[in-house]
Formats: sequence, structure tokens, C-alpha cells
Amino acid sequence: MYGELLDLEARLRASGLADEADEVHELVEEAEALERPASWLQRMRGKVGNMARSQWQRVQQELEETREVYGLLRQRASREIDELDPVQKEKIRAQLLDLFKVVPGGALAVANFVAPIPMSSWLTPALLINLGLMPSAWKEAHVSHRLQRLMHKLEERGQLDQAHQVEEILEDIVTSAAHRERMGAIAVDRKLRSLYDRNQDGTLDAAEQATLHAAMDRVVRALRGRWGARIWYLYREGDVCGPFTLPDIDALGCGEDTLLCRGGTKRWVPLRWVLQEVEDLDRGVSGTSADHGGTDPAGADPDRRG
Repeated sequence: MYGELLDLEARLRASGLADEADEVHELVEEAEALERPASWLQRMRGKVGNMARSQWQRVQQELEETREVYGLLRQRASREIDELDPVQKEKIRAQLLDLFKVVPGGALAVANFVAPIPMSSWLTPALLINLGLMPSAWKEAHVSHRLQRLMHKLEERGQLDQAHQVEEILEDIVTSAAHRERMGAIAVDRKLRSLYDRNQDGTLDAAEQATLHAAMDRVVRALRGRWGARIWYLYREGDVCGPFTLPDIDALGCGEDTLLCRGGTKRWVPLRWVLQEVEDLDRGVSGTSADHGGTDPAGADPDRRG
């Protein structure tokens, strides 16, 4: 990602767009703050630390506007409650993702490293990851948000070639985030892993991972582009049903083990993944698109009917 951003900065300068190039350069520095060691963070304390401090009041205000999420996060971070249910966790992750668009998650860690901000320690990435509350796309949220604003600005000014370059970087970022999230989910879910582990050796090799990502990417693209078409089948509770449109599927809900297939493709993918990635893409946060090939679920052969 950094190489692409630096290349974009150079192209913007070559086009005489100095302000936009400076914006990209600043974004690179902010993004790097997420992954650098403490010694490097200390050298960045003036810029990134001050930025985090200036935004902290806004972060608190936005969190407090969602009082339920704010309260749950504070209680979990302070160990007042031992565990949150899945719905509560998703509410917190969604709210934090919106916040990290404004303030890079790493910036709060930098600010606390330099001079702790009162009450902010429970929003640092290390703690949130440990509690299982960190949004999966937290590193990409701020970069994507800033790049979207830059893309729209370039489009409004008629700089369409440069806007297209920004759009390509955005697509790479959301694709990378979706791929990482898929592999993380598979690592802790044997049933999902078996869906893509064609040689049944317990791991996904490079070719199997490529099959997974290509499949999911195609399905997500198709679902976004043909949401009204009655071409979708579901595999749930040992049976195949359909065809459905996307509104039909929304009305049915997505159980943990429900699989989705586009008619004629004989490729089954986890429905909850697809819907989440479609939602993330529509919000411009993360995701890609998909269509998959794997083993038949639960020992059945739904491909013969899909």
C-alpha cells in the first residue's frame, strides 16, 4: 500500500497538484504510524501525537452519542463485565470503525506512548485486539476514508486520470482487508476450512487460498451488480432452496451455517461472509467480491441441485 501511495504522490506532483500530493504524503506518515516500532513512534510524537490529542475530544463526543456502545466498551475494558454477546461486539466494532476513519487507531497508541491521554487507554489497538473488539479493517479505515475524499475532490475538478489512480488503490486496500479477514475466520472455524481444503490436509495451501478469494470475489461482485435477479440458492439445514433475490435472502436471514450459490455455478460460499463484504463495500470500508469452489457441505451434494 505504501508504495502505491508514494507513487500516487509523485504523479500528483508531476501533474502540478501540490496540495493533493501533500495530502497523500501526510496520509502515508499517518498510516506508517500504525506499524512502526516505539522508537520510531517517539520521533513522530509531535505530528501524530498532536493530531490524536486534537481529535480525542471529538472521539469522546461521538462515542458518548452512542451511549449503549460507549457504556459496553467502558465496562468490558475495565473488566466490569466478563464477556459480550456477538451482537454487542458487532455494535462496538462498527462504532469503532467509524471513529478510526477520523483518527487512525495507531495515533492513539502514539499519543499514549508519548504522554498518556486520560481515559484513552481503553481505545488503544493492543487492548481492543486482546478483548476481541478491534474492527477487522481498522488499519484501512482511515486511509480509505481519506482516499475517498481525495478521489471525489479530483473528480469534481475534472482530474479523472488521477481520480482513477486513487480508485485503484482503494480497491486494492479493500480487497486486501477482505482476504485477511477471510483467512482469519477460516483459521478458527474447522467447518469453513473444510469447505476450501480440497486435499483435506487441514490447511489451505496457496492454490486453495487463491480459489477461495477468487470465488468469494466473484460472488460479491455478482450480488452487488445483480441484487434484484432471482438467481441465488441457499444451502441450510441439510437442504437446498431457491432461487431467491437478495431481498428474499435478507428476509430469510443468514444462519451461521447457511451457504450461498449462484444458479449454474455450483460454487458454495458462506452467506454471512458475502453479506458482510457487500455491506462493507457499499459503505466504502472493506470487502471485495466472490464465488467459490469447495467440498460439499455436511457430506451432502448440493451442487447437483444448485
